Amino acid sequence: MGLWFSIFMNLYLLEINQKEDQKTLELFNRKNLLAEEENVEVISMGCGSDSMGLMLNCGDRIIKRKLNETEKLKEGKIYTYSKGKQSIIHRLVFCIDDNCTKAIFKGDNNKKADKIVERNQIEYEVLGVNYG
Repeated sequence: MGLWFSIFMNLYLLEINQKEDQKTLELFNRKNLLAEEENVEVISMGCGSDSMGLMLNCGDRIIKRKLNETEKLKEGKIYTYSKGKQSIIHRLVFCIDDNCTKAIFKGDNNKKADKIVERNQIEYEVLGVNYG
């Protein structure tokens, strides 16, 4: 019974998460926040650290949009970038050159900035958060 119960609970929780993701997208669409956006998805914020402080918390649902390779990045916006197998969500604080081929990110709650990030590591722009 233990194995079947575990499988059932995992499927049940997956269904709940999918429904919550859909509700989050519908909420943002009703407010016309995603009207023109493509390649948008919702993820649940993991509990790895509190580097984004009060901005993002464990369990928050994050709406993110896949970036194209030539898209201009803007300092002050929040992006996700890959670091090995991890996906880091931090604020872009400085583009090293005009094309932002290398950038400096920092978690809002961190004292120090991250190491230099290459443009090909930056994958998504965070469009919004459904707290909770």
